[in-house]
Amino acid sequence: PVEVTPGVQQHRTTVAASLDCNYAFNSNPEIRAVELKLRQTALEAYQRGILPLRVVSKFLEDADDRRGQVPGREHRRKRKSELLRVEFLQVLMELGFTLLSDRDEEHESLSEGGMPTPITRMNDHLYARQLERLSRYRQHVKSDEAKAHKQLVRAVAKTKKRQQHGNQQAEESLRRFEDEKNQLLRVLSYYRDGHKKSLVYSLLRQQVTTSLTLFPSFGDLLFFELPFTNPYNHNDRFRLELLLPSSREIAVVLDLEIVRSSEEWAFYRENLPLSYGFITSNAHIEDEMIDDHNEVVMESHDQLHLPMRLRWLDTGMEGKKSKIPVSVVIKSCSHGHTVALFNMELRPQPFVCHRVLRFSHPASSIWRWKLRYPKGKFVVCMDPSVAMELLRSGDDQASNSGLVSFKCRVGDYPALETFFVVLYDDVYYARVFEVWQIRIQSKLRVDVHAVLGQSVRHELVIKGDGGPSGHKRHVMCFTPMQHREFVQFRPAQVFTLMPQAFNRIEFAFCAVENGADTQMVMLVNLVDVETHELVGAWSVHVTLALPVITKTYDLRLPVGRAAQKKISYSNPWDQPQTIMLRSSAPKLLVPREPVLQLPSNGQAFLRLAFAARNLSESASQDIYLFINDKRTDQNEECLLFQVTYH
Repeated sequence: PVEVTPGVQQHRTTVAASLDCNYAFNSNPEIRAVELKLRQTALEAYQRGILPLRVVSKFLEDADDRRGQVPGREHRRKRKSELLRVEFLQVLMELGFTLLSDRDEEHESLSEGGMPTPITRMNDHLYARQLERLSRYRQHVKSDEAKAHKQLVRAVAKTKKRQQHGNQQAEESLRRFEDEKNQLLRVLSYYRDGHKKSLVYSLLRQQVTTSLTLFPSFGDLLFFELPFTNPYNHNDRFRLELLLPSSREIAVVLDLEIVRSSEEWAFYRENLPLSYGFITSNAHIEDEMIDDHNEVVMESHDQLHLPMRLRWLDTGMEGKKSKIPVSVVIKSCSHGHTVALFNMELRPQPFVCHRVLRFSHPASSIWRWKLRYPKGKFVVCMDPSVAMELLRSGDDQASNSGLVSFKCRVGDYPALETFFVVLYDDVYYARVFEVWQIRIQSKLRVDVHAVLGQSVRHELVIKGDGGPSGHKRHVMCFTPMQHREFVQFRPAQVFTLMPQAFNRIEFAFCAVENGADTQMVMLVNLVDVETHELVGAWSVHVTLALPVITKTYDLRLPVGRAAQKKISYSNPWDQPQTIMLRSSAPKLLVPREPVLQLPSNGQAFLRLAFAARNLSESASQDIYLFINDKRTDQNEECLLFQVTYH
């Protein structure tokens, strides 16, 4: 128990007497105990220097009137007449008021000692509920504050983490950028170091390279001179190299050479224009300037013109390749360096063909021909597969023309062999006079053995191709004009060629003129009459034999006068016969009755008319009269008239 000294009791009595007022305490002892405790708390606060009325007045002021005040102006305060429960609790807390305290226990002990106390214990349910509500409010405030504090701490931690992550990403990106930059710098350094030599080489190559374009034509010769200067301060030997295309077909038809002969060089300068370059006053022609190894010796800073000639030998390169590269390289023999490079670009041009010679020859055989050409010209065959032999030169004074023979192998049917022959005006083949084309059409060979005055029959076999669009062809057989009277076709007019089948064409050959050669070649062409295409071609080789002469007559006829003769002829057969009369010289001997009907074992007269003849013509003539059976067109008899004109 706490003892209360007389001094303390006297002090309390004095303070209570000084703060005595007309406040009427509640008659309820519990409420009055609280009121007394509140009063005692106010006194203690006053002793500590806290004015209770000022604390209360602070909450009575209208807090809403403070909003919107203008600085520098006086504002009339409004006071409230009551406090909210929360505000009252705040006032009690500032005054240090508690419902349960050690002083209550002290008062309780004093009361037990027989001393009366005005404070009563508050242990009812209302007081407990108030304490519980106050405790829950404090916990709620503390939990909200703790939650807000945790959220704030969490947000700050997340922000710091994000900042750290962003800083790490920025540092990593910066480091990666620096690594890439350093790698690029290293690659660039390696590239510069590795390509420095190639760059210098390309610059030097451009410095020593000269590009030119030439336009060759078939058979023409292009003459040009390449200027070159010795770049060294000493004498040196240089070698000329020709870099031709790797394609074999281009290398074969391209004739590019260095002119070594001084006479040929001088001739080209006088008669041909320069395709490239120019001739200066000091560009003299030097004899044996370039040796057989294409090497030349030059003094320091000496300049010369390298003569070259180019001939294009192909006729079909205009559409295959428009640009053909050719290079001429000049190298130093002592240093091995390339000191000059000439890149030539060839663009072949079309040419003029002055004459076309067409021939027909049996397939899979050798074609031979002798060709005459004008005097004073020089012939060159541009096809290496054709053999050419000069029989008589064109500059021979004893003849007015030259003679050359050709030999060419003809392929299988329907191959077409074509080659060109160029005639030049000079011995160096520089100026073209004419270009001739020789075309050899291969044909199927047919051999026919015939007798003069007697008809022979043969067949031509061809397989139909169906035409370009698959329909049936309409064709017809043709022969040259000089052979048209010797042959008759069956069918003779336009007929249909059956596709994908072997078609047979029958022809009958009969030669009656005495002047016909014993060996003759007849051409037969099967032509599509709609498209004018050559469907088939044959070369008919005919061997003629003289007939067996049954009777010979010697006649003496006056010059310039016509004559009539009559000869008796008997039918040796026991059946009627129709005979045809043909003359080997239709202009001299004409049968008045070309066809005669003879009964079996009958007899008739052959009436013949001999035409008049002048003295300027031959004095004697052998004329054959062929008596043929009309049904078989075979020779029954052959009469020979040996006519002498006087």
